[in-house]
Amino acid sequence: MPLTTVSPGLLDTTAQYYGFKNRIINGLCTVQQRAAVTISGAYQYGVVDRWAASGGGTPTAGSITSFAAGSSTLSGQALAITNYSSSGTGTVPTVQQRIEQKNCFDLRSSTVTISALVYQDTGTTITYAFNLAKFGSVDVYSGATSLGSATMQQATVPSGVWTRIIGTFTFGANDCSNGIAVGITSNSYNTTITTKNFYYSEMQLEKGSVMTSFDYRPYGTELALCQRYYIQDSYAGVDGYGVASMAIARKYYPASVMRATPTVTQSGAVVVSGNTAATTFTVDSPTTDSLGVNLYVVASGSGRTYLYRPVQYSAEL
Repeated sequence: MPLTTVSPGLLDTTAQYYGFKNRIINGLCTVQQRAAVTISGAYQYGVVDRWAASGGGTPTAGSITSFAAGSSTLSGQALAITNYSSSGTGTVPTVQQRIEQKNCFDLRSSTVTISALVYQDTGTTITYAFNLAKFGSVDVYSGATSLGSATMQQATVPSGVWTRIIGTFTFGANDCSNGIAVGITSNSYNTTITTKNFYYSEMQLEKGSVMTSFDYRPYGTELALCQRYYIQDSYAGVDGYGVASMAIARKYYPASVMRATPTVTQSGAVVVSGNTAATTFTVDSPTTDSLGVNLYVVASGSGRTYLYRPVQYSAEL
């Protein structure tokens, strides 16, 4: 029976012995709570949780969505920028994940390896890069400053071929003290793009100078990690007996304790009784422990009064 061999580069690390080595959340793109959005020059969150995207150059079309990748990726899923068009310089879109301070503080003065499986169909080869930035204050992305780009071991992605890109980066002593951002893009592609597609999966950031196998986590675990930052509750509701002008209230609790006090929005289909004319709740601010949210609906007549609709909780960085 042949002996199992270990890459010499792993012998100086503990990477082959433990899980949760990947600092990227939802690297397999399986958690998809949001709807698709149209890409712009500003970062937005689309279908795949924890991944924001922005267009490069002057984007004129494109959707931030997901892609059923089949056997091309470990999960069969990918983050996708579809039907994308842009002109000018730096036209390739950027996908980015922001990592909170608690999940990267130990990376100070350390070398990390970043990898991703990438696909594009522009008809030409694209040289990719991992761009990194550091937060100016704890868990606040606004005002982040560039740390530069990773040193790439594999950067070129031919058109129509799933290709793994790999790079290493060494953080300074204070670079991870407040949080970091990792972006995937091209720093050198200045060609007009017309109605093309970009896919990404198997994103990983791990401590050490050698890429190791992908850190698989069960879907339930990955969902819980994502819900620290965003929760889509399909049917939050208030239900009770009311009389005209009577307010019915309910303390509502999101599925997970979130990173910070969430911003609460409501959108989507509304289900109401005949005893309320409301189409939205009155929503009180969440408590400072990121838990309870007060929902109110006002009765317009006597009898059972209820309102249900999707509610979103966001504590993204």
